[in-house]
Amino acid sequence: MLEPTLHFHPKSALFHIGLEGGEPKRQRLTLTVELAGSHECELMTVSRRSLRSANWAIMLLDEDHYSEQAKADKSLGLLSHVPENEYWPESCCIEVAVDSPTFQKVYEVLREGKLPSVISVSSRGLEYGPGSDGRTKVWNIDADSNLDVAKVSVTIPLVADSEPSVEEFEAPAHLATSADANAIRQEVTGAIVQMQNKVIAQTRWLIGIGVGILILLATHFK
Repeated sequence: MLEPTLHFHPKSALFHIGLEGGEPKRQRLTLTVELAGSHECELMTVSRRSLRSANWAIMLLDEDHYSEQAKADKSLGLLSHVPENEYWPESCCIEVAVDSPTFQKVYEVLREGKLPSVISVSSRGLEYGPGSDGRTKVWNIDADSNLDVAKVSVTIPLVADSEPSVEEFEAPAHLATSADANAIRQEVTGAIVQMQNKVIAQTRWLIGIGVGILILLATHFK
């Protein structure tokens, strides 16, 4: 029987690199993910509680093997469950070791601003739930909160989505250049100068009227 498989949709990604003695030691790609739609995949505990709302993350390690024990067990890594506590919400983490060429391929795609469309993870510790379609999987987290990962596959889209995003609709048709900035600055400066000249002219006019009134008053009271 095939190992039960979970499907995830990535939401974001981070690149981590460790240093030891000034030299790169361990590289890791961390992707925050969510379980695929319930019509594709569902994961429940023995008590029928869904683990969909848990914080999920997948870590790809640039390593030949996850550990010596994992190598002996022919495991790529671990699927781990951390219960909710006073410091952290319920979380599930998948750590797997991938060979350097595969790691670099995923890394380069992420650097281009693309996320994998689907990451699938198979584990020998999961069981199939009710239903003949195999969509629902069951994890007995009380009996074993760390399961071996048997297989991982990453699906990366090669063609950009043809549907324009909201950001694309809202993006300005023209991006300002330094020449545009200079032109705007000149227009603003000109407007300020015109305003200053107008204020000076009005001030002189008021002064002239005031002087005239004073002369008339002086003449009247002689």
